[in-house]
Amino acid sequence: VAAICGVLWIAAIVLLRLVRWCAARHCGQRLVVMQLATLRRPPLAVRRRAAAAAAAPAALRFCSSATGAGCSSSSSSSAAAPPTSSLHVHLEPAPRKNRPTGAPLLLIQGWACFSEDWGVLPKLLASAGNRPVATFDPRGHGPSGPLAPPRSDVSKAAAVEALADEAVEAASALGIGGSGAHVLGISLGGMVAQRLALRMLLATADQGPVDPSGHEAAALRVLSLGLCSTTPGGPRASGPPPCFLEIFDGWGGAGEEERQHISEDFFGRAVTPSWAEQHRAQFRRAALNFAQARRDADAIAAQAKAVLEFDAGPALGEALRASEASLPVLVMHGDSDAVFPVSNAELLCELLGPTCQLNVFEDCGHLLYLQQPQAFVRTVSAFLAAEDERAAYKAPGCE
Repeated sequence: VAAICGVLWIAAIVLLRLVRWCAARHCGQRLVVMQLATLRRPPLAVRRRAAAAAAAPAALRFCSSATGAGCSSSSSSSAAAPPTSSLHVHLEPAPRKNRPTGAPLLLIQGWACFSEDWGVLPKLLASAGNRPVATFDPRGHGPSGPLAPPRSDVSKAAAVEALADEAVEAASALGIGGSGAHVLGISLGGMVAQRLALRMLLATADQGPVDPSGHEAAALRVLSLGLCSTTPGGPRASGPPPCFLEIFDGWGGAGEEERQHISEDFFGRAVTPSWAEQHRAQFRRAALNFAQARRDADAIAAQAKAVLEFDAGPALGEALRASEASLPVLVMHGDSDAVFPVSNAELLCELLGPTCQLNVFEDCGHLLYLQQPQAFVRTVSAFLAAEDERAAYKAPGCE
C-alpha cells in the first residue's frame, strides 16, 4: 500500500509539472508581454528611499536588480572627471551559480527612458544566457541625480558623449568594465553603443582623445555590439518623422493628465497600431507608469538634439575597416518601425561590414522587446552565446 501511494504521489507531481509546462508553453508569450507592457514600478517605500539617496553627490548607487531594492552608495573611482551627481546602476545576476556564466551584457536605454522601462527584459536575458545583465539610469531620470551642467566646450554630440561616459561609469562600478562586456542599445541607446565601440577602436589604435569636446574619453572593452531600432546617422540615414522629437516639448510644465496623453502619443508611435489595439490595457498601463516616473525635461531635450545630430556610424565603419579587430554586430529592426525606418538597419550592415548580422522582425514597430519579447530574447541570447563560445575557443590554450 505504501509503495502504491508513493508511486501515485510521484505521478501526481509529474502530472502537475507537465500541466504547468504546457500552460507556460502556450501562454508564456502573453504573460511576458503583460509583464513588459506593465513596467511595474518599485514599491512606494523603495522609491522614496531611492529618491532620498539620489541627493548624495558624486556617488554611484548600486542595486541587485531592477526593482530598486538593496541600493547602496559608493564613491566613484573613475579615471575620468568625477560625476556631479549620483548615478543609479543595476545588476541582474546570473541566476544559476553552478553552471558556466556568459560574459556580462550592458543594456543602454533609448530616448527619455531609464532602466525601469526595460521591464522584466534584464531578468529574461540573464536567465536565458545565465549571464549578468547591467542597466543604468541616465542623470535626470529615475533615482539618478540631476543632469550635469553643460560643459563650456559642449559640442553637437555632447549628449551622446555624456551618456557614453555614464555607461562606462556604470560598467566600471559594477566590475564588468575591465574584462569587457557585450553592449546592446535601443534607439538612442544604439547610438551610444556605436560611440562606445568607436572609442574602443580608436583607443586601441592609439589615436588619442575621441570625445568631440576634446577631453580624453573613457573606453569600455566591447565584446560585441547589439544595435536595435537605431541609425548610423550621417547624410544617408533616415531620421525620425517630422514633429516626433517635439512630443515632449511641454513635458516640463505638464500636469499628470497631460503627461499621460504625451506618454500615450509616444508609445503609440513606438508600436504598431494593431499591437496597441490588441493589448489596449497593457498599453495604457505602460503609458501611465511612463508618465508617473521622474524624467527631466532638460535631459529629454538634450537627448532629442543628440538624436538629430548623431553621425558616428560611418566613422565606426571606417574604424572597423582600418582595424584588425573583428567586432561582431547584431542589428535588429522592426519592418514597421515608424521612428527609424528599416532602411537604417540595412545601411548599418553596409557600413559595419561582414561581421554584421541583420534580423528584421515582421509586423513589429520600434519597441521590439515589447511587441515580440520571446523572439527578441531568443535572438539576442543565441547571438551572445555564439560569441561567448567563439571567444572561449580563441582563448590561449583552447585552439
